[in-house]
Amino acid sequence: MHNHLCPVGTRIQTYLLARPAFSLVTARAWARHKGLPKIHPTPGYFRVRVASPESFRKGSFRTITLSEDGTVRAVVGCPA
Repeated sequence: MHNHLCPVGTRIQTYLLARPAFSLVTARAWARHKGLPKIHPTPGYFRVRVASPESFRKGSFRTITLSEDGTVRAVVGCPA
């Protein structure tokens, strides 16, 4: 399928690890396993940044679910 909105394909900008399925300890371990050293806690998620939002096209972001149980999601966008 060819995506006219993002011809190069979307990329992950941030992972979202749902609370309470992930604790601070398990979120840090998950991020380290992916080679991503920092996490940012929010009320509903631990956010693990992969790339700066400035490196994506404005308005191209959407959230997708990566795990069957819905505990791992990702914000994806079209690279600039």
